[in-house]
Amino acid sequence: MSAATADASWTLLELCSIHDVASETTGVDLDEILATVDWDAVIALSLRHRLMPRLADFLIRSELMSTAPKAFRRPLTYALNTNRFNCDATVREAQRVVAAVRGAGGVVACTKGVVFQQSLYGGFGGRDFGDIDLMIDERDRHAVSEALPKLGYRPHAEHDFVTNTVVSRSRQELALHRMYPDHLPHFVREVAGHTLPFFDVDTCFNITWFGARGRSR
Repeated sequence: MSAATADASWTLLELCSIHDVASETTGVDLDEILATVDWDAVIALSLRHRLMPRLADFLIRSELMSTAPKAFRRPLTYALNTNRFNCDATVREAQRVVAAVRGAGGVVACTKGVVFQQSLYGGFGGRDFGDIDLMIDERDRHAVSEALPKLGYRPHAEHDFVTNTVVSRSRQELALHRMYPDHLPHFVREVAGHTLPFFDVDTCFNITWFGARGRSR
């Protein structure tokens, strides 16, 4: 792959991650980019950076899907539609989790993916996210630990992509997790017959990552 082709591939991904439609792009020759782009590289990069649904949404709403090779149009469209379905299901699950935590006496807010899907990505399903991020006060950690198991969640768990089951985290991972005392261990619930086979809840006590400079106390 030439340097120009590589640059065009990366530039296309940058544009779709920043802009909703092609008409918003300025200062670049999008036609030239699309004429020189390496679609194999674009698809690989979009998968690596979790931008495949976003790329598909950008191309479809910009009426540019025809510029992609036919072999990639269906996977792109499928990635977007599947992600939209998963996003809707995850938002509904987040509402269910928040209601349960509040019912247990906790104060909780959703952060990152669930919020960004609407506030930054317009609710079009272009934002791929893998878990439900919650922010709580440390005093409410017991409310989370009490509420989530009642909804079918397992603490200290993760999804095994090989067996497609929810399993306990290894001792090594649990030991590493203790290095971040402002997070509860992940709670995971298996979902049968769904394109997304599990829901993963990550709960934090602080707006910044543990150990970050300037972290509030």
